[in-house]
Amino acid sequence: MKYESTIVKCLFFTIIIGLIIIAIYVLYIDNYKSTEGTEEYIKEEVYKNSISIGIINFDTLNPLLTKNKDLQYILQLVYEPLIKISVDFDLESGIAKEWSKIDETTYLIKLDEDKFWQDGTKFTSRDVEFTITTLQNQWLNSIYYENVENIDEVIIIDEYTLKIVLNESTDFFEYKLVFPIIAKHQYDETLNEVSSMPVGTGGYSFSEIRNTSFSLKNDNAKTPILNVLIYDKINTIYSEFAKQKIDIMLTGNVNFDKYVGKMGYKTKIIPDRKMDYILINENNEFLKNKNIREVINLIINRKDINYAVYNNKYVENTAFISSEQYNPIKAKDILISDGWTYKNDGWYKNNKKLVLNLSVNYEQENRVKVAEMIKEEAESIGIKINIIKVDSSNYKYALKNRYYDLILTGIIMPLEPNYSTLFVEPNETITLLLKEIKNIDNIDVRKEKIEELKNEYQLNIPFISLYTNSNILLLNSNLKGDFNCNWFSIFGNIENWYANSN
Repeated sequence: MKYESTIVKCLFFTIIIGLIIIAIYVLYIDNYKSTEGTEEYIKEEVYKNSISIGIINFDTLNPLLTKNKDLQYILQLVYEPLIKISVDFDLESGIAKEWSKIDETTYLIKLDEDKFWQDGTKFTSRDVEFTITTLQNQWLNSIYYENVENIDEVIIIDEYTLKIVLNESTDFFEYKLVFPIIAKHQYDETLNEVSSMPVGTGGYSFSEIRNTSFSLKNDNAKTPILNVLIYDKINTIYSEFAKQKIDIMLTGNVNFDKYVGKMGYKTKIIPDRKMDYILINENNEFLKNKNIREVINLIINRKDINYAVYNNKYVENTAFISSEQYNPIKAKDILISDGWTYKNDGWYKNNKKLVLNLSVNYEQENRVKVAEMIKEEAESIGIKINIIKVDSSNYKYALKNRYYDLILTGIIMPLEPNYSTLFVEPNETITLLLKEIKNIDNIDVRKEKIEELKNEYQLNIPFISLYTNSNILLLNSNLKGDFNCNWFSIFGNIENWYANSN
């Protein structure tokens, strides 16, 4: 009996093990079948041959004449400047491979000898000279006129070397050399093209030009063809994008989702140039105290403002911003430590109540909303702020004559690292740093001085940074690649953008 029991047990375990082996085998076969061909599929994966961008307000394909912001970005792919701007706003070689400042008004430029126009014509110093002298014609009304207005003379040394002589010393002049260079042989004296197909030196070239679209081609790009579709109305572009008939559109409208919905695409928010901030009059009896300036900074809830007023599409300005952000509890602690006492209707010190006026242009609706939110936050901890709403004329007068306690304003930040316009009445240390930043040519040393300037800002808080407006890239959800860029060159990495072919 014992022997028979042992046989039964062995048989039972053998059957169980067999069933387990069979189950494992079945699972393996199923898994193999489900993944069979995956490797082959990956190998056969291909990219779409083209991607499309929608634009409105088309004017001209001449890069010196167009006023269309989207076209300016697109034409940067065809026409190169002497000096390029990196994602971090540093200077990089473009058509000029080297440049140096000889003296306060003279710059030596050495060109890339391997550059050719896309029709095979040799690129030379004459093309640079032609572009500059053309831009100096005010009748063109070019957006690049200010870049060349201080150029007195262009001296051709040889085919690939030239001198640029200025009529006066110009701060950060190298940052002026970012305008597109055009081919002299392609234009007559009135800047009319003598060829049907414009040429540049960039990675993309024109392949087709039609009435309602044009195409660029770059055989080295992941997606070789870029189709630019021209529309009459922005609503049409929104509609076409929502239907996935175009892959890319650029907008500054923070409420774009009202037109394209909230699904089926992705966004890239790019900080733009318009910075909003609060100027502080340090001659005010309260605001001359750095602690009060810090308190005002701490009661501003930037995140709530961005969400309520700008649909969460503006970007906090990080260049000059206090290390301490929204913290009303700390604001009250600072007031107490500074000798202020809270009574029924506000904060008092030396029998004086803390009351401030915040001026705003009532014609700028969003800024009025922001001012109202700041006032509400201040009152939540007992600080009285009066909003002074003025028209444009009185607003400009107040700015010019410092006729304000606090004023909500804005500035268009320059391309170059020139921060002097932000500081209305800088102290000696800040004045020295601003001067050093202007005069330093070494990029690394200049960055060190900029960090010192930011640290000095932290110690003084001479103004209160808020946020910048945005360029918003709307991208088809299937589009992939490196979308890192800045406001100066939105499509700088577009040659690496792609979508898998369905």
